Amino acid sequence: KEIWESITKFKEALPIQAWYKVAVHNILTSFSTNKSLAILKSEISTFNKGFEIVGNPFWLTNEDRRRQQNTGSVCIAFATEQEAQKAIHNKLYLLRISVRVEKMHSTPASTQCQNCQRFGHTEERCSNGMACKICAEPHPTYLHKCNTC
Repeated sequence: KEIWESITKFKEALPIQAWYKVAVHNILTSFSTNKSLAILKSEISTFNKGFEIVGNPFWLTNEDRRRQQNTGSVCIAFATEQEAQKAIHNKLYLLRISVRVEKMHSTPASTQCQNCQRFGHTEERCSNGMACKICAEPHPTYLHKCNTC
């Protein structure tokens, strides 16, 4: 124990268990600090009967982008799938408002979008413009015409 305490900064470890993550939308970006996210966590448990958050909530957008927006989305996790489904279907009440909740769609960073050719999301969730796989011009790949190819 003494050896590990000098090597790692961790004070405790959580047991390995499945968490059910959801995205909570329209959270004021003025709630951007870690202390504020801890308040958010306690608000969920206090004002939404039957919900208990596991782990720590985190923002789904980076800090630079949040500075340009009034609201953003936060990821929270529940211990049971039933809690996550209940939050999705019934919404949550936070900071005196009802907020929209949806299942968290995590995509590996290596996944390439077939619409814009960028990484980290799929075409179903793409909000970027179309790009050809061959030349990156704004047209579908199947319409690519090139004398070199």
